[in-house]
Amino acid sequence: MPRSIVASFLYVFALPAALAACGFVEIAPHGTSGGTGGGPAATGTGGGPAVTGTGGGADVTGTGGGAAGGEDASSTGSTGSTGSTGASTGPGPAPSCSAADCAVRIAEGPPKCAVSASGKVFCWWGGALLNERLAAAGPVEGLDDVVAASGSSLHMCFLHADGRVSCQGANFGQLGLAGPPGESSAVPVVLPAVEGVVQLASAEHHICGLLGSGKVICWGRSARMPLLGVEGVANTTVPVTVTGLDDAVQVAVSFEHTCALRATGEVVCWGVLTTGGAAVTPVRVEGVEGAVEITAGWNHDCARLASGKVLCWGYNEQGALGDGTREPRSEPVEVLGLDDAIQVSAGSQWSCAVRQGGKVVCWGTTPQEIGIPEAVHLSVGTVGVIYDGACAALASGEIACWSTPAGHDVVTIGL
Repeated sequence: MPRSIVASFLYVFALPAALAACGFVEIAPHGTSGGTGGGPAATGTGGGPAVTGTGGGADVTGTGGGAAGGEDASSTGSTGSTGSTGASTGPGPAPSCSAADCAVRIAEGPPKCAVSASGKVFCWWGGALLNERLAAAGPVEGLDDVVAASGSSLHMCFLHADGRVSCQGANFGQLGLAGPPGESSAVPVVLPAVEGVVQLASAEHHICGLLGSGKVICWGRSARMPLLGVEGVANTTVPVTVTGLDDAVQVAVSFEHTCALRATGEVVCWGVLTTGGAAVTPVRVEGVEGAVEITAGWNHDCARLASGKVLCWGYNEQGALGDGTREPRSEPVEVLGLDDAIQVSAGSQWSCAVRQGGKVVCWGTTPQEIGIPEAVHLSVGTVGVIYDGACAALASGEIACWSTPAGHDVVTIGL
């Protein structure tokens, strides 16, 4: 059995158009439409929703899908249109909160922080490595223009509205620092060589960013084999451009592999592949067409289609693929009973999705509904239940977290 189906470890994107109701300013990448921190809208295939307004109801001009875990304009924007496939899952919920500091986006990787409508970041884990559980969520000082966050058990990175990236935590190259490996920073440090990023994805030791041009850049350190998408490059503090990829609309990373969604709706991956085998540069995942969103879990991956269906592949001992079995799959299989997903997030051993209308379902074998109010965004942790397992930003502006796919232990966090 391939190492990728029995091995282990880790894993941002854009604010959905519906969140513009909170008055958030978004950045505009390449293409015929504006975009968010989740990348360019590309004719119904991926990248964030195109939002040109700055508050009080945005003008949705694009039809692309969301970044890893983001919604496409056809599924979440109040004025969204259908993509090139002609499919639409309808509008998703918008936050009902009016406060600028309502939570609108959960950090990817371990869900330890949330981005607010005002661009501030609130974390319920503290310390240089964000490994100390706090009694309540508190703001990260100096951050007020963040559109998304992504991290691992070692660090947390923040995508700023102007395309810059800052990170805090341990440095193994991913913080862009030339200091000794493992040296940490307790405050966010702006990465000097990184700019123009419209979507961010972070794993344990490497980080990748989508540029407005459709190219993907990566930096940091590879684990067991090269993860940066360039032949002969395993470690670098300076970003390198992934080989042969110039039409990406989203990037997703994990501990031993990296994937990208192309404007064609196809998915490519490199590293230790969850389909089996390994690749230094991007190779296509056969069996995935018309995808509008991808997400990379510990040892499995999922893709949301324009129809609202979700496909998953890879390791499946805990039922993370949602096909009713616990058998590993080298080819994509459809998640049972799910045809109206507007966002999907893969974790370490299980996965979740936001359905049309804001209901959340998670699966270990088959999807079951989590008993929380309307959700606008969710993230499933990729390093186990120590970091809450999964958290969702609710339409109320609060955060709900739970540690199992059954969701029997939901805890609500206020900002």
